[in-house]
Amino acid sequence: MKVGIRVKYAVTVSSGVVEDACIIVEGSKIKYVGAEELAPECDKVYEYEHGVAIPGLVNMHNHLFQNLLKNWGIDLELLDWLSTAIWPVVPKLTREEMRIGALLGIAENVRSGATTIVDMHYGNPHFDVVADAMVEAGIRGFISRGFYEIEARKELRERLDRVLENMDDLYEEYKGKVGIMPGPMHPCFVSNESLVELHRWAKDRGTKYYTHLAESERDVQLLVRREGLRDAELMHKLGILDRDFIGVHSVNLTPREVSLMGQARATAVHCPLSNLYVADGIAPIVALKRVGANISMATDGAASNGKLDMFAEMKVATVLQKVAAGDVTAFKAEDALEAATLGGARALGLEDEIGSLEEGKEADIVVLDMGSLAGTLSHDPVGYVVYSASPEDVRLVMSKGRVLYEDGHFKTIDVRAVLRRARELGIGK
Repeated sequence: MKVGIRVKYAVTVSSGVVEDACIIVEGSKIKYVGAEELAPECDKVYEYEHGVAIPGLVNMHNHLFQNLLKNWGIDLELLDWLSTAIWPVVPKLTREEMRIGALLGIAENVRSGATTIVDMHYGNPHFDVVADAMVEAGIRGFISRGFYEIEARKELRERLDRVLENMDDLYEEYKGKVGIMPGPMHPCFVSNESLVELHRWAKDRGTKYYTHLAESERDVQLLVRREGLRDAELMHKLGILDRDFIGVHSVNLTPREVSLMGQARATAVHCPLSNLYVADGIAPIVALKRVGANISMATDGAASNGKLDMFAEMKVATVLQKVAAGDVTAFKAEDALEAATLGGARALGLEDEIGSLEEGKEADIVVLDMGSLAGTLSHDPVGYVVYSASPEDVRLVMSKGRVLYEDGHFKTIDVRAVLRRARELGIGK
């Protein structure tokens, strides 16, 4: 069946903006993007008079269980917050609690236009529950299998052999459904030998290598005391820093580390609101982009943000970089939107499948209402998406050609039931 989506603007990301556009979807693929007047006939049509279509957003960093812990331990520095508010709770979460948290986080992501989600899950054995929730919800899901080996609380630490065995099991069970990749929590929390073994595992299976990188200076100094090297310097020395490397946060990088990231064509995941929330700093995104690193975008977990809103992340990313550089063109609206779409797709090796509205790509499509109170009289569709839009403007979310959300209604998640059960469980009380 051919499904048409008629909008005022189609923001393709890869080839500009099409006005009075139609996007045609057949099965899971985009078959046409172009002028409405030239579009072939369709069996079903979605009409959005003031609609702005964009590619599905790619949220490159989540801790989905944290949707159970919003505003839990507020106004604390990162390591203090982790050690007093988060680490004591994570190992105790049950399978049901983890499922509820994952579904809440996925729903909030979908409502924010995210169709691809990377979850860094750690400190709790219920990885399969998160993966099952991703499959159930119909999103494009990836799990970074988190790993603490040293420095962290005893109940969070694991042995490498058991982690590798667990990753093998997850990789085989969810092949073709959910991507699995190694996720050392930070270089300071894992031995060099284990960091290298995890890299070998990723290379053997063709997956990405994913870790928190230079998030806070305190983390970095733990590593400096151990190795005499900073985060990206150690990853480079160990042969891990390459095109398949994904460094989440990448805030406290020196100019040398920025250069190393660029030379490797590694990915930096920018989480601006979370970095501000715990006062980690402003990531050198403009410098990283200039030297050739790939830039992607994320919310981080809801407990270190307050909400999962990719539109807010894009806006904050642009204004932060403008102020930091003293240049209004340093990181423009189009740069932020590209980071939140194609940048994430590149990071995951999916740039030929998602990240832009193009014929032949997967039908991951989001439609926003520029006729909303926030959007009316907006004179630039890209500016509207980055500077004015919010989840309240989202009218349609489609992943792989399947409608996940339409006009305020979730199609794959019973959000009311999930919220009711979350309140009954009273997690964190």
